[in-house]
Amino acid sequence: MFQGIVSQKARVIRQQNSVLLLRPQKNWKTKKGESVAVNGVCLTLKNSAKNQYSFDLGEETKKATTLGSLRPGSWVNIEKPIRFTEPVSGHILLGHVDKVGRIISREQKNNSLIIEIEIPAPLGEFVAAHKGSIGIDGVSLTVNQIYATRDNVRLAVCIIPETMKKTTLSDKTTEDRVNVEIDYLAKVVLTQHNNFEKERTDIMDIPKWQQIRN
Repeated sequence: MFQGIVSQKARVIRQQNSVLLLRPQKNWKTKKGESVAVNGVCLTLKNSAKNQYSFDLGEETKKATTLGSLRPGSWVNIEKPIRFTEPVSGHILLGHVDKVGRIISREQKNNSLIIEIEIPAPLGEFVAAHKGSIGIDGVSLTVNQIYATRDNVRLAVCIIPETMKKTTLSDKTTEDRVNVEIDYLAKVVLTQHNNFEKERTDIMDIPKWQQIRN
């Protein structure tokens, strides 16, 4: 479990035989078998030596996220799991990417960067609209705007100077793909609500005499 506050950036050394090898900017204390969020994807640390960290990538992970397209020299966001004694400065992220989004525009505004991202339409109902939280490449962000197009949903997020400095988001350009994780609590609440409404509708569709008998 993570909170979307990136610990630091890491450079991709190589990706070969489904093993991803990273070198963080600074020496990092973490143990074999621990979870690490890499661009918002929860991975298990396989080995570490001389400030290089390796992770196994499953086929599903490579297909469902952007990690399969990483090349040597690429930069990624990394985060250690949250400890329950620590304050939560972002929001709860599981490291389970929902879908891959696409950056469609970026605009410098004063000291900040406004990025507009297109996500698949089915995710739109789970985004808690204006001022809701969302995870983009493992970074906890606030949704500033959201609107629907014919086939997709578009949302805008603001990248403040501190986030630009500590994450890879300031390097993103239009057409770049990003990992998207919807707010877990929003998903749970809306899913439960939808299930309740479906059950309620199903009951209303049953003839009254059958409702009484049941």
